Amino acid sequence: NMANVNVALAKWQDIRPTVSSSPNLPIPDNNTTGVTSNLYVPLSATIKNTEVYVRITHTYIGDLQVIVQHPDGTQVTLHNRTGAGTDNIDQTYATTAFNGKNTSGTWKLIVKDLAAQDTGTLNQFNVMPTYEGYSNVASTTTNGSGNYVFNDVTPGNYRIYPNSIGKMFGPRWRLA
Repeated sequence: NMANVNVALAKWQDIRPTVSSSPNLPIPDNNTTGVTSNLYVPLSATIKNTEVYVRITHTYIGDLQVIVQHPDGTQVTLHNRTGAGTDNIDQTYATTAFNGKNTSGTWKLIVKDLAAQDTGTLNQFNVMPTYEGYSNVASTTTNGSGNYVFNDVTPGNYRIYPNSIGKMFGPRWRLA
């Protein structure tokens, strides 16, 4: 009997988690090495698109070069000494350079201050990879006979699975 089992309905769709870091690292002035912040992404999925959020306080962003590095070593320059005397970077950058690669591993943000006088801090660095996968859209509990109903579900491709440890479902479980 499969009574009182929590059942989840998951839909195939784009998923975009945010993996966040707040390193608050000082950016060395006039230094070609710069500062590197590491951000570990434990999720393993194939990337469709990537957004990177960067928040830096700095008194002259024209001094800065900002590079994101994928775990396989592929680098993309997000900001390259533009903006002249403008203060601070608080921006989300989109790139397709990592499409088809795996999300998992240690991502790096490298920030270089390539001119003298002005200084700043790398405050925040987020990686937001988009990938396709199943995401829960509803859940319910089976009745005394082991039956369940999901209401107000739009047409689409779904997967139904138990949302309970130790319960096994047979092939008779389907969305009707």
